[in-house]
Amino acid sequence: MKFFCFIVIICGIKCETLIEKANNAIQSGNFSEALSFYSLAIYENETNYLSYFLRGSLNEMLGRTTAAINDFSKSIEINPSFDDAKVRLALILIKQGELDRAESYLNEIDQHEAIKLTQTVTSNINIIIYTREKMKEMQQNMHQNKLQEAFDVSQTIIDTIPMCIHCRKMRVLMLEGIKNDELLQLELKILSQLNPNDLEIFLKLAKYAYNEGDIVESHNQLKRCLISDPDQSNCKTLFKKLKKIKKLQENIESYIGKNDFSRVLSEASSLLQESSDSTKITRNAKSFLCRANQKLGNLVEALSLCSLVIKNNPDDIEAMFSRAEIYMSKEEYEFAKSDYNEILQRHQNNQKATDALNKIENILKLKNKKDYYKILNVPRTATKQEIERAYKGLVKKWHPDRFRDEDKIKTANSKLEQLNQAWTVLTDDEKRKQYDSGNDPMDPQDHNNYGGGSSSDRGSHSSFFNFFQNNGQFRFAFG
Repeated sequence: MKFFCFIVIICGIKCETLIEKANNAIQSGNFSEALSFYSLAIYENETNYLSYFLRGSLNEMLGRTTAAINDFSKSIEINPSFDDAKVRLALILIKQGELDRAESYLNEIDQHEAIKLTQTVTSNINIIIYTREKMKEMQQNMHQNKLQEAFDVSQTIIDTIPMCIHCRKMRVLMLEGIKNDELLQLELKILSQLNPNDLEIFLKLAKYAYNEGDIVESHNQLKRCLISDPDQSNCKTLFKKLKKIKKLQENIESYIGKNDFSRVLSEASSLLQESSDSTKITRNAKSFLCRANQKLGNLVEALSLCSLVIKNNPDDIEAMFSRAEIYMSKEEYEFAKSDYNEILQRHQNNQKATDALNKIENILKLKNKKDYYKILNVPRTATKQEIERAYKGLVKKWHPDRFRDEDKIKTANSKLEQLNQAWTVLTDDEKRKQYDSGNDPMDPQDHNNYGGGSSSDRGSHSSFFNFFQNNGQFRFAFG
């Protein structure tokens, strides 16, 4: 900050005092106060070129480029021979890509008179010449549609003239052609700072954020657009759309928390329709639809949706869990096992996936044993009430009194035996838990059983008698 050490040219006692106060404020880090003092000094003496120069130097340091340019220009206007201001102004203009204006100011400097500036002037004129050559090379590549080559050259240019709005806009065109969205958004953010009056930049940033599903960022960019121009139609339209989408997303999360998957299905369908022009939000909507359909038992549609979601986004763990549960419901255990293993590869400590794999191993252990779920024709997820209902219906169907043929009566008795064993195990929480873990409580060969096992097991037929006995007599309602 050597430029703050200039000896103050006498401009009146009050003016000199104000400049001194400004310099002290800078040393204390109070830059806003320093700006105020410099402005007061200028007010006291508008013909003091040094006051403008000092304020311009502080503005430049604070990143207030336009204000710095105005102050340096005014300093030169008051004192056309003030070479320090010309150099400082030329350096800013070079960064902005205004090479012709910068060169003009540098050529005005009498290097014989300002020997200390000779090296600075020469080096910056060489930078201008080199940058012009690179800009010509970049434009040639653009005309030949060599976008990657043009972008590589532009990087060299931007290193020299980082505030060049025209160059930044050229880079946006290149990155749109190359389809490098990450760098493109970064470039647009820099442009929005350099040129905050260009509302199309904010709209573009909002659209990119929206496409990536970042509603918060998109909303912020649209607010910046609408603050500058509340009537900007494109920003208003997208802003209203985002409000709808945000509300739908909040509703979906709320209904998931309440296990109300019928409403999740409805809201996710609306979200899919509303966000058809956003890749990420559409993908999220399909993920919600996958989960909702699986929970509601729409397995064919759920499987198709979940597989599509996973194909487009292998990191969607919820969709992978849903698909694995569909495979479990269809007893396609190898497919389910594959999905759970994939989840564990991505999330090694996922207990839900680990428990599911253990469950599959237990189911496979029971494969050669009696399948009580299949005997009662119920899914493994059946509630006790569903098991009771299925049991009652099948007992009626297979009661021996319905048959006359001896072989059919034997078959019916065998069926009843199996039904009673299945009922005994699946309606007892402890027995069912043991069975689901791979051990059959009714199998005498299973060393981990509960002590039951033979066909004469005390509980085996008790359910049958309890259900149908009435004062020592059987009553059947065959309908």
